[in-house]
Amino acid sequence: MAASSNLDSPRPNNLRSGDNSRPTNPRSNNPGPDNPGNATDVRPPAILLEGVSAGYGSQLVLDSVDLLLPRGQSIAVFGENGAGKTTLLKLILGLIKPWSGTVEVAGRRIESEADRRWLRQRIGYVPQGSIPGKLPITVQDAVLLGRWGKAFSYLKRPNKHDREAASRMLELVGIADLGHKDCRELSGGQIQRMNIARALVREPEILLLDEPSTYLDKSSQTALAELLCKIRQCLQLSIVVVSHDEALALKFADKAYRVAGSVIEPACVTEPMPALDPVPLTEPESVCR
Repeated sequence: MAASSNLDSPRPNNLRSGDNSRPTNPRSNNPGPDNPGNATDVRPPAILLEGVSAGYGSQLVLDSVDLLLPRGQSIAVFGENGAGKTTLLKLILGLIKPWSGTVEVAGRRIESEADRRWLRQRIGYVPQGSIPGKLPITVQDAVLLGRWGKAFSYLKRPNKHDREAASRMLELVGIADLGHKDCRELSGGQIQRMNIARALVREPEILLLDEPSTYLDKSSQTALAELLCKIRQCLQLSIVVVSHDEALALKFADKAYRVAGSVIEPACVTEPMPALDPVPLTEPESVCR
């Protein structure tokens, strides 16, 4: 997919949580020639950062960052290793607090521990280079563990609904036939699909992926881009993909941001992900199968 690495307009400094009409690419929810008849989505953005600075100890990592993820869209964040991409993810996940500025998720400002607990129920996270481990566990059970802390825990066992949810996500990511296989026997691409299913089984509103193409060959990377497009179509999620590979990251995106020198700047996406209508998972011959 062709993409330009030139910087777009300067970072926005007038973002407001109630304004979700700023995107100007063809996936905007505003009525117009590219999107006739649809009402403007007035919901607050999935993610909004305004003037956020953060770091560790006395070391500044991100300085006065502004970032916007509208509902139902995807953004790519790319930059060299050590540029601050992981710090950005930690801010969004509520794992670290900003030195200054505000972080909002679905219109809620993330400030207290109660806010962070609320936040973690709404985000599915696929960490970088996640591996199955050494213990024997089936793919089905590994995905089911994604519901731990949300649907069941120490005193509450998974029920029929939990297991059905795990099966649906395995079907969505294309490895339903591997449900009873030992995780340690999976290929790199299959492991990544399992990790995505485990994040999705939490029924999140937002999906975050950290370096999702690590250890994948070219064909698996292409398949991953197609899978994320299908996931967004089926589940209507907002998606953030973080990668050091600019060309690959742009395959996933409606919008893009480049991280460099403690700042995050908008980057150009010349061919955003295609606009797709939602397709129910229960439709037998749907693209979600």
